[in-house]
Amino acid sequence: MLKLIRNDEHKNPKIAGLVNIIHWQGRIIALLVLALIISLASRYVHFEFPSQKNVAYIPEFNQNDIQYYFNVYQNDKILSHGTNTLDPKVTILGQIYDSETVMEKWPDFTIFVNNAVIPITKRNGSFQVELNLKKGLNIIEVAYRVNGQEYDRRQTVINYIK
Repeated sequence: MLKLIRNDEHKNPKIAGLVNIIHWQGRIIALLVLALIISLASRYVHFEFPSQKNVAYIPEFNQNDIQYYFNVYQNDKILSHGTNTLDPKVTILGQIYDSETVMEKWPDFTIFVNNAVIPITKRNGSFQVELNLKKGLNIIEVAYRVNGQEYDRRQTVINYIK
């Protein structure tokens, strides 16, 4: 069998001490080279340690940060403001642009149609509502709330003729 023998043990204690010092110097030099490589790599690779600070405030709100649209549909046709219709059933389809960012910044963001809160699809920020119109003029209002404050109320008037 092959037996590994360490040859750094010497009979003379002074030479054995010198060999031990040389080994420790080699280990320290290897650690210094590793530290040098890490410091040079840190200039070219950006890394950041996670912060332990909590966000203690709600981000400042600017009304231009949230954009949305909605359309009123009936039988696959868009109804515009002031349209007359004979069918009372309409569908409101809409979407919030960049909804993931909006929901992340303002978790209490809600959108509502005629003062009723409407669920929003988290994946793409879309919403849909089925409405039955009453006889005469019907005002459809869509708006949103952030931090309890209402913003950007939009109205569409549809005339249901019975």
